[in-house]
Amino acid sequence: MGALPSLKTLIIVRHGQAQDASHATVPDYDRVLTRAGQLETLASAVLLRPYLQDKTVIVCSAAVRTLQTAQILAKELSLAAPDAWQSLYHADVADWGQVVTNTDEEIKTLVLVGHNPYLSYFVGSLLLVPVSLPTAGFRVLQTDGKTLWRQPKIWANVVV
Repeated sequence: MGALPSLKTLIIVRHGQAQDASHATVPDYDRVLTRAGQLETLASAVLLRPYLQDKTVIVCSAAVRTLQTAQILAKELSLAAPDAWQSLYHADVADWGQVVTNTDEEIKTLVLVGHNPYLSYFVGSLLLVPVSLPTAGFRVLQTDGKTLWRQPKIWANVVV
């Protein structure tokens, strides 16, 4: 069952599998998705499609692997290019919260793409339970459409 038009939807996605950091010859920031990471991101896109609404935006860390993940999602879901933020590379729970609270009220679905561990901690802080997102893993959270992005919310976890 997809999102109803009256709901606000927050989709939180961890980047796809990237080059192994211990064997990478490039800085962590520049690690790229592996072929497996690309494929798992494509699979996530298929599952996410029912939850998108007319006004959907993607915000991601500017690190290469998160930007690649966000670009795959944008292409497969026919969305505008992602908005990549340098500040989200080392984002903590409060930083992710600021992205949500500063979202324009016209936006009905916000897709965030980032890194563990703080992305999982952020989801856990919203659901009040521990969460561990695997690579290309995601959570779909919804709240009523009358609630403003900047207000504290009760989020419902949608099982996908």
